[in-house]
Amino acid sequence: MVKDKCLIKTIVIMKFRLNARDRLIIVTEILPRNGSRMEMIAAEEIEETIRVGTEEFAEYGIREQEGRLMWDPEKSLGEKEFDLKKVHTDLLKRRVKEMDEKKMWNRGNVKTCLKIEEMR
Repeated sequence: MVKDKCLIKTIVIMKFRLNARDRLIIVTEILPRNGSRMEMIAAEEIEETIRVGTEEFAEYGIREQEGRLMWDPEKSLGEKEFDLKKVHTDLLKRRVKEMDEKKMWNRGNVKTCLKIEEMR
C-alpha cells in the first residue's frame, strides 16, 4: 500500500494483480452502468486504469463470438499489477456484493468476483 498526499487529504493506493480476463469482466459486468456522480467518476477511473489494450486483444487472441468475449485458451492471460484507490476498491466490492444479492454471479465471473472480495 502506498500513500500519496494530494493537497488536503491522503489518497490510499492499493496494488492488485489482474489478468486480462479479470479486467474484461470488471469493465463489462461489474462496473455500474449508471449511478451517482461519484460512482460514475470512480467507474471511469477504474476503466481507464485497467483497460485491455488492442495489443493485448491480439496477444491473447481475444475476440467477440456470439455476443461473448472469447480468447485463445492456449495463451496465458498474463497478470499485470495495477494501482487502485480505496474509493475504487470500495466501489468494486459494493458492486460484487450487490451482484451476489441479486444472484448475478455466474461461472464466468465467479473467480473475478472472489478476487474482488479478497481485495484489502
